Amino acid sequence: MKNILLALLLILSFPVFSTIYRTTYSATYSATYAYKGYIENKEVTLYLSPYLKAFWVYKDDHKQIQHALSYECHLMNSCDEVSQQNSLKLYDDKDIYLDENDNHPKIKDSISYFNFNHNGQTQFNQKLVGYWFDGKKNQQYPIKLQKELEIIDEADAEFNRLELLQTNSSDKFYFTAVLSKKKKEKIELVGVNVYDKSNHQLMQKIQIYIIATTNLTAFI
Repeated sequence: MKNILLALLLILSFPVFSTIYRTTYSATYSATYAYKGYIENKEVTLYLSPYLKAFWVYKDDHKQIQHALSYECHLMNSCDEVSQQNSLKLYDDKDIYLDENDNHPKIKDSISYFNFNHNGQTQFNQKLVGYWFDGKKNQQYPIKLQKELEIIDEADAEFNRLELLQTNSSDKFYFTAVLSKKKKEKIELVGVNVYDKSNHQLMQKIQIYIIATTNLTAFI
């Protein structure tokens, strides 16, 4: 219980930084996307905040380990030219290291990565089609992901109670931030859901209400 409370405090104290990441590249608004699909008949979810943060998880992983990814454009120092690129490549962070000689990031020969081709279309459209290359097995797997979640901080964007997986978790539980937005208004954190890692069962819903007159936050 102590771990749950600590993680919840981290989420509630920094809702913007733990859920939405602002990009300074091709977009002028914050965005987070979630895509679902399969690798070798195993369901995966890929979470993307354009050119800032990315990770993926196996649905059946009872630990819900988040596999961090790095955008290729970061390693190439070319994220400001990303609109001119015809593919989206995401490298497994475990296979990236810092060269002691020049202090630059380098990739291992056995690196694993996602590679999606968009053929001139928007990189973060409804489907991502490409492959996952497993560097340890030296094996390539075709992959097609469907967009399941889109959280955009545009003025005209509007959504209600969308759940976004959080990076903070405990040994037994993981958390989702529940977000809502009305047109011309900011994104609001309206709740936090607590799930059991072993079976994805919803254990608790925490509703959050902002009391405007006193600027207080109520938790139920």
